Amino acid sequence: MGFIVETSLQGLFVVTEESIHHYDQKNESESKGLLVRSHFDDVYKTLWVANLIKEGNVFESKFRYGEKPDESSDKSPPRLVVCLDALEKLLSRTTDGEYETAVGLLGREKNTPAELNKHKYWGEIQDIFWYIKELREGKYVESESLRYKGRRGIPRITTTGRRLVDSIMDLFWKMDSSLPNKWTY
Repeated sequence: MGFIVETSLQGLFVVTEESIHHYDQKNESESKGLLVRSHFDDVYKTLWVANLIKEGNVFESKFRYGEKPDESSDKSPPRLVVCLDALEKLLSRTTDGEYETAVGLLGREKNTPAELNKHKYWGEIQDIFWYIKELREGKYVESESLRYKGRRGIPRITTTGRRLVDSIMDLFWKMDSSLPNKWTY
């Protein structure tokens, strides 16, 4: 039994314990199962948390758009920062620490191509890192920060969440099939 992940640009993915099936307008393909066979639970949890953000099922998003969730209730949606913390821990576990070490390298001011190429999927990890960083900094429409309030071009939480799911699924697809990185020097 698998679960379905819909992306905005890459098509539909069905993730099972054996492999990932990819469906787009032109064809259907199946991965080798290199990631999901050993990390299925972490892959599932990572995509589940990312989908919470994508669907706007976090406190900040629901509060802004009319719902007034009760924070003291057990059924209250999680805070965005809690989801982002969980997402980064799960990404690190799923990639066997590769996410955490690549983010540490990307956080430095100067990186050499040789340092970056030690991490096979640093390009995909970089995309995920920047989306998470934008959300952590409050760079979204629902933010209370005056810096971003009423500014054109600032995305909603759900928009950045959609981009985040797309990037995570891209990383998982490449890791599961042992495909090359998009930014190799």
